[in-house]
Amino acid sequence: MSQVALLDAQRGMLQTQLDRVSSQAARYSDSVTLLQALGGGWWNGPVTQGGATRASAVQPR
Repeated sequence: MSQVALLDAQRGMLQTQLDRVSSQAARYSDSVTLLQALGGGWWNGPVTQGGATRASAVQPR
C-alpha cells in the first residue's frame, strides 16, 4: 500500500469519526430543545423534607 493510499484511508476514517460525533452532538441538542419545549424545569421543583420533590411526594389514592 502506498503512503498516499494510507493517508487517504486515515483521512476517510477520521472524517467518518467526526461525522459520527457531530451527529451525536446534534441529537443531544435536539433532545434538550424537546425537553425545553415540553416545559423543562420540572427537576427544579420545590423539595419536601424527605428530599423528594413535591410532585413525587403525592401519594395515589
